Amino acid sequence: MIDLFGAEVTTEYRGHSKTLKHRALLAYRKAEGKERCCKTCVHLHGHEHVRRYYKCSRLGETCGPATDIRLSYVCNGWEKG
Repeated sequence: MIDLFGAEVTTEYRGHSKTLKHRALLAYRKAEGKERCCKTCVHLHGHEHVRRYYKCSRLGETCGPATDIRLSYVCNGWEKG
């Protein structure tokens, strides 16, 4: 690729984000029951702005929707809270 000034620029694909890799490793998926889900996990915490956004301390945290979680989901890192 050539930039504005005519110099050659290389672009590299960096792969998926860290959040997507963690979700894949933890097998983040829809929970089968209500006893074992993100809503009952010790790693759950929420941030309140205009509405409440739920986050997982195992996933890391950003100020965007990439690390939002659903309370009806579960992962392999679930611990009773």
